Amino acid sequence: MLSQDLITVFLMGLVGSVHCVGMCGGIASLLGGQIQTGNTLPRHILGFSLLYNTGRISSYIVAGVLIAVLGQLTANAGQSAGLPDISRLLIGLLTLFFGFYLMGWTFFLLPLEKVGSFLWRRIEPITRKLLPVRSWPQAFLLGSLWGWLPCGLVYVALSWSAVSADPVQGGLLMAAFGLGTLPAMLGMSLTGNRLGQLLAQPNLRMGIGVLVILYGSWMLWFVVAGKLGTGSHLEHF
Repeated sequence: MLSQDLITVFLMGLVGSVHCVGMCGGIASLLGGQIQTGNTLPRHILGFSLLYNTGRISSYIVAGVLIAVLGQLTANAGQSAGLPDISRLLIGLLTLFFGFYLMGWTFFLLPLEKVGSFLWRRIEPITRKLLPVRSWPQAFLLGSLWGWLPCGLVYVALSWSAVSADPVQGGLLMAAFGLGTLPAMLGMSLTGNRLGQLLAQPNLRMGIGVLVILYGSWMLWFVVAGKLGTGSHLEHF
């Protein structure tokens, strides 16, 4: 059911936030630091951070809608050709790979991030022009661009949107995922390196990596054991 999927991807974003420290945490803490030392009053740090993260999550939603449309077209083509549905297997594998990714074995998802880097190389120069952030629209636009940064965790979440094969569900799933990452990202903006140092602890990343690996293995076991029904929905996950 969709509600279960939303909870799952929300928890994925929440638990995977240790990864966000390295990928997006720098810009989040930089945003807070610039607001504190620039012309903007310190009381506006939270507002700027919320707008930045709203923009970031908005980009996830757009990506979720687009990938769900692609998943819908692919699913229809596969059914017409009589091909088996391997979508759940893909989700399980990507989740498993992300667990390894958290533990430092990045070669599993590195090819996906390299694909995303082609788009990012064209977006990244624009983000530089938005710094330092001195207005509300600037903060939102920076976040909406930064959301396209190549990220293994985002790609794992997007696989759920792809399998949903429904643009509305795809967008909702990525919104839930983005909200899961919000506490860590807001914390980085408001506390700077203190939260970053805590979440970057190797033992914490290893522990969460093990949990993600176990979850991915559990999903794969259901697929291999034939416990999941056919179709494009993830009702048993």
